[in-house]
Amino acid sequence: MLYGHIAVGFAAKPLAPKVKLGYLLVAATAIDFLCGVFLPAGIEGVDTSAASCFPWETGSTGIEPWWPQAQELVRYSAKVKPGDLAGITGLPFSPEAFPLMEAVFREVLRAGGHPFPYLETRNTEGLANVFYEEGNDAQLEYLEPWAEQMVRALDCYIVIMAATNTRSLSKVDSSRIALHSRARADLFNLYLKRAAEGAMRWIISLMPTTAYAQDAEMSLSEFADFVFASTCADQDEPIAVWEQLSEIQAELVEKLAGKRTVAVQSPHTDLRFSIEDRTFINCDGDRNMPDGEIFTCPVEDTVNG
Repeated sequence: MLYGHIAVGFAAKPLAPKVKLGYLLVAATAIDFLCGVFLPAGIEGVDTSAASCFPWETGSTGIEPWWPQAQELVRYSAKVKPGDLAGITGLPFSPEAFPLMEAVFREVLRAGGHPFPYLETRNTEGLANVFYEEGNDAQLEYLEPWAEQMVRALDCYIVIMAATNTRSLSKVDSSRIALHSRARADLFNLYLKRAAEGAMRWIISLMPTTAYAQDAEMSLSEFADFVFASTCADQDEPIAVWEQLSEIQAELVEKLAGKRTVAVQSPHTDLRFSIEDRTFINCDGDRNMPDGEIFTCPVEDTVNG
């Protein structure tokens, strides 16, 4: 079964009905690919027409505009508790991430945790290109002596996507990226193991940037409004909205428990597959922000249509 995937769910299409869904999912990570999505859920009556809280439109300064999103990430998604060690990083990191990272840093402190902002060469714009272009094989395979200790020590991991160029590595030899990734495979498996055991919580979100706006065929202010609405950061009580969504989706997961077959039919579609003994996952913003879906995957070799 495939897990983890950023979705815009209920907020995407109402906000940008003419934009291709692929662009609206610009925040999606490459961790896993979705096998099946069932009964996308939304919250009725949520007003997504609120005025923009994007700082460059409102004239706001500092970190204040990012507080609602930071509170969601720290209090609801990462569930930072007093004494928790909370890693804060970028994927990729760029200076555009600073406003949200600073707000998250402040909110972790207010929650009683220990914020630990850090950079990784391969996930830092500019440095990553130099690393892959200039590094020899030994340098690409080098594993920092503190890397494993950091993965073992972190209680939660807050990641902010903030690309200023989503194609910055398009000319890099993919074999060099693969070599570096293979050298860190054991570290990544340790990360997955701790996350699966519940020993380390993680959340991925994004900062509106010009690059993401261009990929979505929006202006920066339009994309910022879209992000704030899809994360519910434009609501008076955003955490309460996510808690409500979680309850709605949990009911759908319960209704689907024990079901055996899915049929997708339309004038041009007739698709059937088995979901017997499959588990539905409630994606309610505790791993990806924005989010808002439930999903599972079909039984292998049962797809027909």
